[in-house]
Amino acid sequence: MLCGFLACLAVSAFAAIPASEIVTSSADESGYRIDVPYAYPVTPDMPEWKSLTSLQAMLDACQIPEGTLAGLTTPALIETVLDYPLAVNLYAYGHVSEGVGIVAGQFNGLAELLRRRTGNPGDFEAALSAIASEAAVSETDAFQSMYTRDLLAYLAGDPALPCAGKDDGA
Repeated sequence: MLCGFLACLAVSAFAAIPASEIVTSSADESGYRIDVPYAYPVTPDMPEWKSLTSLQAMLDACQIPEGTLAGLTTPALIETVLDYPLAVNLYAYGHVSEGVGIVAGQFNGLAELLRRRTGNPGDFEAALSAIASEAAVSETDAFQSMYTRDLLAYLAGDPALPCAGKDDGA
């Protein structure tokens, strides 16, 4: 009887965990355990996005739950930030580096990524290099390619980033 109760309790507890919180692998050497990018619950291509009538509502909808954020491996976090639905906001300022600073104040995923960049540079550089290699061979739309290139360049410390709104010919 007690075993049956405990099994029901365990199933009930697991059912209450959102899909984005489910651990997909054991912890890596850094202690992070979620090795797939976070799936945003609402994105601009979904009908639900149209019900978000303010920038604040969109920002709120794009925040990563703290439990998920803390568990994402660095490669999964980089991919999550590259998939950020409000990525265009990065270009709303005079320079990409200024946009990164402002967007990091609005989006917990980018803020965490910048924290990890300084917290464990060796692991961060390895993850960044792997993601950059994958991005170089993948085909995406023009904006996504530009955003990926610019954000990865910023994270790698490239001082030759383009100013917002200017095509650098790449």
